[in-house]
Amino acid sequence: MKKLLPLLLLTHFGWADFPPDGARLLSTVTQPVMLRWDNPGKTFLLTVSISGRTIFQGPVEGNSYELPVRSGQLVRWAVQSEGDLSPVTQYRSFQYTQQNVFRFNGKDGQYSKLDQSKQQMQGPDGGPGGQVEVRLDKTPDGPMLTLQNQKYLMLPGPPLTIEVRGGKGADGPPGRRGLSGTNFYGSLDGMPGEPGGRGGNGGPGGTINIMAPGYPLEQFFNCEIQGGLPGKGGPGGPGGFAGWINDSGRHFSGRNGPEGPPGPDGSPGPQGRVFWRN
Repeated sequence: MKKLLPLLLLTHFGWADFPPDGARLLSTVTQPVMLRWDNPGKTFLLTVSISGRTIFQGPVEGNSYELPVRSGQLVRWAVQSEGDLSPVTQYRSFQYTQQNVFRFNGKDGQYSKLDQSKQQMQGPDGGPGGQVEVRLDKTPDGPMLTLQNQKYLMLPGPPLTIEVRGGKGADGPPGRRGLSGTNFYGSLDGMPGEPGGRGGNGGPGGTINIMAPGYPLEQFFNCEIQGGLPGKGGPGGPGGFAGWINDSGRHFSGRNGPEGPPGPDGSPGPQGRVFWRN
């Protein structure tokens, strides 16, 4: 990987100072960043600091240096000509992010306190997936990604996954207990439990709008737009308790009622959509 990376970067970006000052780099895989500069000369003094601490300062042959970085790090670096012993006054900086998935999925269905205080007949539905705006522009430094108004300079790597899946429906509520047996109803046997509630429906998948002039979709993005999974039907309620009576000193009792049937599952959410414009 280390041997291939410089070639990939040169082919992808061309030869110029890189990264540009203030850039936010985005990589879908863990990889070092190739620092490059266009200063005249063959040997240079390179200074690199991360989080305010100098991690490298020394001579470098040529016009590039492969720098190992971790996601979230803010890097400052400067290059001086060989023999220049003056203090460094101008640093370039960039931030490196390694992330292969951006998720804008709908929320799973959840019972509120109000739902829990009353008998529900169906589990809450999952929420809809997000509405995401994506733009990919060509720049001298490489593809510039704008994702929900956040800008990143993309490094070569596998496609970036954008998820707008619908939320999962909540499982249905349990059925209520059946009525207890009583001589008033003419039977000491408990009544069957009530059926379980229906599972919540999955939320609909969201929408991804992509504007990427001159770029193929498959090379840069993998879009996950599935509808949400349905919730399972709730369990049937327990059977009613057996009743009993004393009649002239004799004890009579019935049987506990059977458990009620489970409720039906919810429906899966409909798939979302991708609009690709180039």
